[in-house]
Formats: sequence, structure tokens, C-alpha cells
Amino acid sequence: QAVPAGDYVLNDKTVTFNTGKEPPAGSSVLVSYQTSGSVVFNAVNLGNSPAPGTVTVKVNGTALGAGGFTVNGTNLAFTTQPPASADIVVDYRLNTELIKGFKLSQAPLVNTLNVKVNGTATTNFTYNAVTREVIFPNPPVDGATIAIAYTYREGPQLDYSLPISLGASQFQVLDAGKPLNFGLANGVVTILSGDHVAGKVLRLQYKVPEGGTRTFPLAHAPLDNSSSITMTGGGCDVGTGIEVQGSTLVSNCSLSSNTDFRFTYKYLELQRTFKITGIDDPSKGSWLVLIDGELTSDFTRDKDTILLNFDPNLDSKVTIQYTFPE
Repeated sequence: QAVPAGDYVLNDKTVTFNTGKEPPAGSSVLVSYQTSGSVVFNAVNLGNSPAPGTVTVKVNGTALGAGGFTVNGTNLAFTTQPPASADIVVDYRLNTELIKGFKLSQAPLVNTLNVKVNGTATTNFTYNAVTREVIFPNPPVDGATIAIAYTYREGPQLDYSLPISLGASQFQVLDAGKPLNFGLANGVVTILSGDHVAGKVLRLQYKVPEGGTRTFPLAHAPLDNSSSITMTGGGCDVGTGIEVQGSTLVSNCSLSSNTDFRFTYKYLELQRTFKITGIDDPSKGSWLVLIDGELTSDFTRDKDTILLNFDPNLDSKVTIQYTFPE
């Protein structure tokens, strides 16, 4: 409710209610006033030179068309003067050279690097293995979406979850026939760091009783129709003497000490950690995470790395948006 002018006195920056005109206890008091007028303008200085064709202008939330303003250097002039107290937003990219090189966080394995520009695969790039940069001979157009995917090795792998038949004994890990020291616990074989060489093939060997059903726990549950077996010294195959039951391989066919087989399969592994490269100071700017187009706040960020605090669906699309500071 408006208070009559005679109920209070204004002295400099203090409003004092007259005796007997005080608001009741607990009242909400709102004082509105103007301190000074502002100059109505029809041109602004942007402070930086915008890249050609990147300037957009909104007045009170409505975007102006190309004929609604002109840009000359850093000066932006309105064709029609905006109304008083209008909310004006000017957005543009600095007139700097577009980026040609994109540094990767890891070194890609051979033949695993794939690059897409605006969703279309391209081979029009080079990769500098020394600097770990994907370099375009000409920068992609302004605003292009660039997707770089690759497979990389993260440190030496010393632990291996291997299928080991129940009742097995006399374990050995062999390097070209030479026994190595190793650890074995809960189906996980651990080799020494000094024995690790990228690309080397080691052999786990053990003995099991002849005949009977053999059960091999697998490290993962194979995807449907992704399993295959190559075998010497036996005529078994998936569905013929060998079955996959969840994450277990079960053999009812004849396997002896002369049987040598390799079981291969594909499996899915959820990814919850995402590292974003190319950001000088991740603490500045703003971050958004979307799951299948829906915003989520259920994540933690450590510098330039996003960790989801939940397991997304296997087919979910995870989108991470970073907005550079003004």
C-alpha cells in the first residue's frame, strides 16, 4: 500500500516515518526511487573489434535483423534508437584467427583417430605426434562442431581378469616359454611392471582334471552374437559344446592338455568420466551437462574433467557445454 507523503520525512538517504505513522511490526517496506537520469543513446562502443558476420543484437529479448544496426570497427549504431531503459545484449566473436590446431589429452593408438566437422567425417587434417595436435590446413568455419574420437592406452596394464577353469592348479605365466613372477587373486593375474612391454603376448598356463564340464568366469558379460572361438586340438564352438551363460563360459566338450583355444567377444563399458581439452582456465566461464538433451546437476567437476555421479543408460547422449568468460 502506498504511504502518503505526509507520513514520512526524507533526509538525504534516510526515510523517517512520523510519530504514529510507523508501519506495523513485521511489515515489508519497499522504497523505490531514481538517483539520476541516463543518456538515451543510439550507438555503443563494443570495446573489441568483432569478427565479420558474427554480431547479433537483442533489444528487450528481441533479435534485431541485419538492417537494425551497422558495425564500423568497434562502433555499433542502431538504425532506430532503442527505447529508454531497454535491455540491450550484443554478442560477437573477437576478430582473431580461427583455431587450426586442437591438442589431444592422450596419444591415439595407431589407426584409431577419427575426426568429424559438423557431423561429417573428414581426412583433411594432419596429426602431430610430438605435440599431440590435430591440425587442419584451413580452420573449420566459425561455429563449426568438431568431434575428435580415438582410442588410447592409459598407463601399463598389470592386472588381467582372465577366464580360469574351476579346479585349476599349477599356474604359470610364460613369456616365450620363460616363466615369470606373478600374483593371482580372485581370478585376477598381476604381472610385475618390469615385465610389461606394449604389444607383448604373455601366456597363462594351468592344469585341470581331464574330462567333465569346464567353467571359465569371464571379466565381462559378452554382447549377444559377438562371441567366437578359434581352437586347435578340439572341435568345439559357441553353441556346439561351449555356451556363454551371463559372464561365464561353460564347456561340455572334450578339452585336453593339447587343446589350445582363444575366446573373443565384445562388451559394453559405461563411461562416466569426460576430460575436455583446450581450456586455459576451467575455473572461469560456465559449464553445463546434458543427458539426452536434459540438464543435470548430478556431476562433479575437477578442473577440466567432468565425473557423472550416476550410471547413464548405455545409449544415452552426454553433452558437455563450456561457455568462455566474457
